Amino acid sequence: MIPLIERSMVETIYKVLHEEEWRIASATSSYAGSPDDQRDGFIHFSTAPQLTGTLEKHFSGSVYIAAFDPALFPAKALCWEPSRSGALYPHLYGTFNIKCALKTWQMHIPDDGEINLPFLDGKTL
Repeated sequence: MIPLIERSMVETIYKVLHEEEWRIASATSSYAGSPDDQRDGFIHFSTAPQLTGTLEKHFSGSVYIAAFDPALFPAKALCWEPSRSGALYPHLYGTFNIKCALKTWQMHIPDDGEINLPFLDGKTL
């Protein structure tokens, strides 16, 4: 694991949930992740520049996107690890409460075509 050394450089990280995962997360105070997260042993998050690629590769249909302050998570639990093309992605080794999200959006992700994320408003970190 590569610890997130410069936590202050990333203002927001994002978790994407399918509708059923959202219902589970909303009903519990401790969300342990999607079936893919549980299989991999950590909860997958993305930064703003990574979010579109994550949506294109792994999601379609109705999803919820939740924004979190990375400082919410213990430093030892939130790590940056290589994923697609060697890019470092935030991975959480633990659980979280979806109610701690800074903001959430419900969106429809098309099977093909352009994904528009106006809430990112040009964020690069």
